[in-house]
Amino acid sequence: DLTLPYDHCKSHSHFVDPALLAAHAKELPACPAPSYEAAGGACIDDVSFLNASRSYLTRSECRTYTGPAVENTRRVYTLLGQPQNGSEYIDNCRADGTTRVKKLQFAHETTRRCLSHVFGRLAAPVISGLFNPLSLFAFDQTPFLASADAGFAPFGIMYVPRRCRRTLSPPCRLFFKFQACGAPPLAP
Repeated sequence: DLTLPYDHCKSHSHFVDPALLAAHAKELPACPAPSYEAAGGACIDDVSFLNASRSYLTRSECRTYTGPAVENTRRVYTLLGQPQNGSEYIDNCRADGTTRVKKLQFAHETTRRCLSHVFGRLAAPVISGLFNPLSLFAFDQTPFLASADAGFAPFGIMYVPRRCRRTLSPPCRLFFKFQACGAPPLAP
């Protein structure tokens, strides 16, 4: 069970040394196979993918992720090769542990900013405010988890617009959004 070490890092972030984490990650061999299991679990994804990647990090779990916990993640990404402008970090927490903006409002704003940071200038939605529940699909995410103790539900939910399901359409870009701890499965 890796819950205790994980909880220790997020609530005692001053004990975490991002430079040491990055150095150890660079020493590990990159997986030659498309999956962790196929390589016997003795490798990680090639960290050089960070050289051209963009990441967006937020913090709104103010009493869970304390101090520079999320900033440590950003620092590790930079030490592994992500350009300084490759990541953006928005903190919704005040020093006293309260949030600056209501969580739902923060979730909507950060999703918009994240998409803009990762994909660049965004076109206006075709039909603003329309959400088609027929474009939601559940999928088994257990094959992608190294441990059942990771804290993920056995299924994930993906939204695939109709135009992205057509085989002759231009390919659509992919966006991952992890739910906040304790959030209902279909929260924004």
